[in-house]
Amino acid sequence: MPSERTPALPAELLRPGATFALAQVVDIALANSPLTRASYGRARSAAADLAASAAPTSRRFDGAANLGRAKQPQLDATGHPVGNQPVTAYGPAADVELLALRLGGRGGKVEEARQNLLAADWQHNATIHDVAFGVQEAYFDYLTAKAQLAAARKTFDQAQASLDAANTRHDSGVATIADVLVARTALAQAELNVEGIDGQVLALRGALATAMGLPADIPLDIGSLPSEVPLDRARAAVAGLIADARLGRPDLAALRAQAAKAAAHVSSVRAEGLPSLALRAEANGPTTELRDWTHTWTLGRRVFS
Repeated sequence: MPSERTPALPAELLRPGATFALAQVVDIALANSPLTRASYGRARSAAADLAASAAPTSRRFDGAANLGRAKQPQLDATGHPVGNQPVTAYGPAADVELLALRLGGRGGKVEEARQNLLAADWQHNATIHDVAFGVQEAYFDYLTAKAQLAAARKTFDQAQASLDAANTRHDSGVATIADVLVARTALAQAELNVEGIDGQVLALRGALATAMGLPADIPLDIGSLPSEVPLDRARAAVAGLIADARLGRPDLAALRAQAAKAAAHVSSVRAEGLPSLALRAEANGPTTELRDWTHTWTLGRRVFS
C-alpha cells in the first residue's frame, strides 16, 4: 500500500508567533491540494495520448532470423540418389510496409487528442483557480471571525466595567438592585457571545488548514485585518477582474475544447470506413552449409479499410 504524501509546509511557519501571509497560504494550498495534483496528472496523461496519436504509424519494419535443419539427398553422376546428407539452413528475413495513402482517420484522431489536451489544460487552470479561491475565502472567513472575537472581548470588558460601576453606585445608594441585575445580564450575554465566536474561530482555523491541505489541528495563525481598506481601489480592481473573467474563464474554455474534441471524434469515426493503400516488400536470404544462397524478393500493394 503506498504511503501517504507528507504535506509541504515551511518549518519556519510552525515556530511560536509565526504568522501566515495570504500569498503563503495560497502557495501551500496549491502545493498540497489533491485536486491540483489530480488535474495535473490528467493533463500529463492527455499530453501522452497526443504524443502517441501523433507518432508516425505510416511505416513498419520487421526483421527475423531463420534456422532449420533437414536432410538433402545426394546424387551420383547419373542423377540417382545414393544417400542423404544433413544440411543446416539459416539466414535473415525482412518485411517492410509503407503506408502510401490513407483517406482520413489519423488526422481526426490527432485533432481529437489535441483538443482533449487543451480541455485538460484548461480544466487544470480552472482547478487552480477554484483551490486558490477556496483557500482565500477560508482565509478571510478566519480573519473576520478573529476580528469579531476581538470586538466581542471588548464588549465583554465594557460589560464588566458597567457591572463594576453599577455595584459601586448600588453600594453608594445611587442605583437600585435592578440596575445591577441588568448589568449582570449584559455581562453574561457578552460572555456567551465570546464563547460562541471563540468556537467559530477554532472551526474556521481548522477549515483553513484543511483548505491548505494540512491537518485540521495544526498550530497555525495568520495576521489580522488591516485597520483601513482602500475601497475605491478595491472596487476598480474587482470590476476589472469581472470583465477579465467574462472573457477568459478557464472552465468555459475547457467546455469549448471538449466540444471541439467531440467534433474531431465524429470525423475520426467517419474516416475509419475509408480505404487505405500500403506498399509492402519482403526479402529472404537463406544460406546453407553448402554455401548455396537463395534470395526471395516480393513487392506488392495492399488495400485495406
